[in-house]
Amino acid sequence: MAVNLAVYVLSAMAYAVTQTREIAAVLPFSAALAGRLLAGRLLAGRFKAARLAPLLLVVLLGYLAGLAREISQPPAAAQHQQLTSWLAARHLHTGLSGYWESNVVTLTSGDRVRIRAVAVYGGQLHPGIRELKEQWYDPDQNTADFVVLFPGAPGYPGFTQERAVLAAFGNAARTYHVGSYTVLVWNRNLLSKLS
Repeated sequence: MAVNLAVYVLSAMAYAVTQTREIAAVLPFSAALAGRLLAGRLLAGRFKAARLAPLLLVVLLGYLAGLAREISQPPAAAQHQQLTSWLAARHLHTGLSGYWESNVVTLTSGDRVRIRAVAVYGGQLHPGIRELKEQWYDPDQNTADFVVLFPGAPGYPGFTQERAVLAAFGNAARTYHVGSYTVLVWNRNLLSKLS
């Protein structure tokens, strides 16, 4: 685990704090391994273990206090919840946006609002390149009538490709501003014009 952690920290994968979730499992696994390895030693040396008991009790109480504090806090709203609720309330059920918005909104809405990932390559708008199904972009099987633009957040550049969106689909029938999002809505199926 130490080697995995060192390789991760020195690799190009650890370029932002928001990417640390990729290796988050190392911490609990390391704690479990340390407990398995140290428990036998502590039990074998009962005299030393008796001296460590007050320290271990303080650590345990600290963990319990932290757990109690976390449990007492109100739950945080899901990421992009404002956008998800707004789209659902206006019966905008299938649209297009960047990778992050497409995944988070689709998940937090329970698949009631589906946003499919698009990306810009060579100045043109194309379906995303990962974690997708081809039939999502087939205009005979699905529709999409809006695009969400988002300026991003720390560690994520967002989807701000308005020029490419307008070049692909023309001017929007309506434009809305929902918090930091811009929602462009058309009265036609955008999938038929997607490269």
